[in-house]
Amino acid sequence: MKTTFNQFLLKGFRSGMTALFITLWLSTSYGQVMTKVTITAESLWRNQGYGVSNHTFDIDTYNSNNFMNYPCDPDPTTGACSSEYYTTSDLWLTTATNVAYNTLKIRPYCSQSATDYRNGLSSLDLVAMQGQINGTTLYSSRNPTDDVPYRFISSDADYNNLFQQADITMVQNLILGTRNDLTRPNWAWVHKDEVEVNSVDFYTYPDMYDYVIDYNWPGIDGIILANNTKPQITGDHDKYFTFRTTKVGDIVGTSGSGHNTWVCGTGTYLTSEEVESRSSSDLPSKKIMSGSTVKFKVDIQHDVDILSMEFFLNIDNKDFDVKNVSFTNNFTPRWYYNCDMGVLAISDFNLNLSSLEIESGTIMEIELYAKRDVLNLGSSVGWNKNRNIEISGMNETLINPNINLELVSIIPGNLYSEIRINNGSFVAYIESSKIEKANLRWYNNQGILISSSVVNLNQGENFFVANFLMPGIYFLQVQGENQLSIAKTINW
Repeated sequence: MKTTFNQFLLKGFRSGMTALFITLWLSTSYGQVMTKVTITAESLWRNQGYGVSNHTFDIDTYNSNNFMNYPCDPDPTTGACSSEYYTTSDLWLTTATNVAYNTLKIRPYCSQSATDYRNGLSSLDLVAMQGQINGTTLYSSRNPTDDVPYRFISSDADYNNLFQQADITMVQNLILGTRNDLTRPNWAWVHKDEVEVNSVDFYTYPDMYDYVIDYNWPGIDGIILANNTKPQITGDHDKYFTFRTTKVGDIVGTSGSGHNTWVCGTGTYLTSEEVESRSSSDLPSKKIMSGSTVKFKVDIQHDVDILSMEFFLNIDNKDFDVKNVSFTNNFTPRWYYNCDMGVLAISDFNLNLSSLEIESGTIMEIELYAKRDVLNLGSSVGWNKNRNIEISGMNETLINPNINLELVSIIPGNLYSEIRINNGSFVAYIESSKIEKANLRWYNNQGILISSSVVNLNQGENFFVANFLMPGIYFLQVQGENQLSIAKTINW
């Protein structure tokens, strides 16, 4: 018969705890003296060099004799990585030396926002999970090996105590933005000592144990360490105050060297405005007229086999609708445009973990429709600056191919013109939605025609240099087959 990991760890624990509660209640008088003690130990969320920077927690103590609650103020949010210690001088414990009256209830909590759910998740995590499912690269073969149980905990995205292909799909959907959360909490809080003592069971029978091994009393109210003496707690801080937290979907760091390493700033999610050097420069600061169709392409140049790939583009939904996304060159990834986030996400790997066989050249084309006038194209479309471009070779090591986002064309929805000055000449700048003939007429401020010509307009941008440049006010009239555009300039 299968036994969950909670039951495995706590078989007899809770029943014994209940019996001890009753015994203590009947045999001990009220009014046990409580004293405040100072506890200093490794921070709840610090272990093996890993850190978490968005968690807060508090600790309550319960006198098992009379069930009195002595809450502590929440400790400040944990901070920078490397080393940190948890210290409190407000922990109330009974003075009884040899009787286990003290029950500790540790309540961790942190952000469960959509952004936090996606933090640290990347295609390399999907590859690691798929390797475990396929049996090609087991969690037990990844370093550090002590992380095996935590990798299984992180892999159970649907919270059903099993790690299956559906969990990988759910994590990929988080990355793509097709969903913002899961049915399980974003973080699991575990008692390090008990998990690692029993970690061998995760190697042999991972599907037999509850992956989220926090103590629930009641519900998801906290981690319970019941019936401890004062000397036990004060004499062995690490046993009672060293915990680990593991994050859903976060299996490996981007370097492949560890677990949850992103929280120390080395993972996929970037909180700064840094853009990796391999991504292209920002798009030009071009003005886009309402109704225009703008086309882009993504090109890649590489000389190695690619195992996995992901990249993210910002497309401001207030300015553009996505008309079409197409892929070329044997590139058939999963993708999704999240209008609310304004992010087009691309994520790709093969379930059999074979090469994606992506050839150098154009791999993607994007067609956008301008919903309004856009003064600066580069501020509305470009690489997402909060996510790295991540491309890995067959050994799960990040590679650095040249990948660029390029503007292909701007096709206006209507005939549009403006007057520019370039190298001492007036230039008629004209955008046309089609190939057509047009009449160009220049007028001065008195309405006198000073120049007229018939021109052939190409679809998109057109430039025509005038043969005069004198101070004054000028008007340009462009008469197409069905539309008219007028522009004005002042040159003193």
